[in-house]
Amino acid sequence: MAKLTDKACKKHGLLFSEGIALLAISSTTDDTYKSLVKKGFISKANGTLHSLNQKYHCTEAGCSMAEELISDSEEQIVGLEDEISKLADELREIYPGGKIPGTSYYYKGNKADIVKKLKSFFRRYGTDYTNEQIIDATKRYIASFNGNYMYLKLLKYFIWKDERRDGEIIQSSMLADWIENTGQVNHTNSDWTTSLN
Repeated sequence: MAKLTDKACKKHGLLFSEGIALLAISSTTDDTYKSLVKKGFISKANGTLHSLNQKYHCTEAGCSMAEELISDSEEQIVGLEDEISKLADELREIYPGGKIPGTSYYYKGNKADIVKKLKSFFRRYGTDYTNEQIIDATKRYIASFNGNYMYLKLLKYFIWKDERRDGEIIQSSMLADWIENTGQVNHTNSDWTTSLN
């Protein structure tokens, strides 16, 4: 069960009541809603099919903040912060440098984003996976591109991705896929791009 703490809310510049409203979008004071709108975490619902009976809905930033509040409130995650920070450094070290061609997105991203994604990963999967498994899966994923990183996912999205589809948030982790499918080989690989190098 998720537990929200005042300490986690303060860490992100929120009042405890704002954290509760952000997580549940339930009834609190109008001032709380106004403050969250001002901070960009919620917006007034516009009467779409997905928000007919709602006064407010979470913005992308608000959903991301809700995830952080939960992660920062869970004792298991708080106890792993140093280990998660070290793992973020290790993953950034092995990930390719530079940007995705034609974009301004860096493959490695920044440490704060990687730590945040790892917290989400551990919140969902617990400590079922070791750091060695995580590092090995990441190395295998990178190696699968044979040096042509055009379609390599950004490290943060390889670890964890929240996507909004039809008003619903879909969570996925390619990292978990690569860990759980260790040892599987694609014998029918006919991708001609892998032999261009």
